[in-house]
Amino acid sequence: MPLGEPTTGGTGFVNRIDPPIAIKGYNPAKTYDHQPDTVDPVFLEAMSVREDVFVQGQGVPQAEEVDADDPISYHWVCYASVSRKKSATDSAAVTDAPESSAADEVPRNALGGKIIMRRRSSAYQPEHLGKRPPSPHTTVPVGTVRFVPPIRNRPREVPGTPTSFPTKEPFVKVTRLAVHRQFRGLGLTRLLLSDAFEFIVNNPEKIVPPLGPAEREAYNAQGKSEELWKGLLLVHAQKPVKGLWERYGFKQDEGMGEWMEDGCLHIGMWRWLEPKFTWIIGPRYN
Repeated sequence: MPLGEPTTGGTGFVNRIDPPIAIKGYNPAKTYDHQPDTVDPVFLEAMSVREDVFVQGQGVPQAEEVDADDPISYHWVCYASVSRKKSATDSAAVTDAPESSAADEVPRNALGGKIIMRRRSSAYQPEHLGKRPPSPHTTVPVGTVRFVPPIRNRPREVPGTPTSFPTKEPFVKVTRLAVHRQFRGLGLTRLLLSDAFEFIVNNPEKIVPPLGPAEREAYNAQGKSEELWKGLLLVHAQKPVKGLWERYGFKQDEGMGEWMEDGCLHIGMWRWLEPKFTWIIGPRYN
């Protein structure tokens, strides 16, 4: 997938990048805007949000925000169109796309103007492209989430959790959900998670690719059965926002207890989705 390609069927305000993510040369000690050109630009947009929320907002050390899961994960980034301060060459009457009648307009000062959240019409085609005055709006990344797929033969225990996971079934771990504080309350969490859930449900073979004939034969020779992702999701939720994850169908696993992670009290929560397989598989539960 080309860097930064919009998701299929998206709104124009969500991007997805698939693993492996290009982060060669990334220096964890430096901020997103001081990284080399070898790093995926959409990943840098995700990092701009994560640094604002986790590093600046919650005190997570800068050097610890990027981890080994980043290059192997799926990342989503959502955007907002933000009005710029007018310059002498700008036209106050021209925008880059027609606004929906249901557009949400929220006055803010943090980014220099009024925030305009709107869905772009795919039918919109400017007749005189190149002759229009500069747009008074700019698009900025304001939210992100990361889905970590199960990796075969990778240890399932995560350092810092009090117990091992109560299942051996492959699961996707939902992590790094973050929305800029100025943009909360606009439904961006729902936008991100809905787009992500739709993708993984329709592409389970990308989450855990099926074995090739030689690999399957080797697995059978060792008495192993092929592992497929059958819809299980896990989130290490900060306990104060347990209710947010419950609204998206997650339920707390009391058996996982509570633990400190990145300076915050966390709990384990699970959810099942129904992936759409293109081949016949065995029973859903192991």
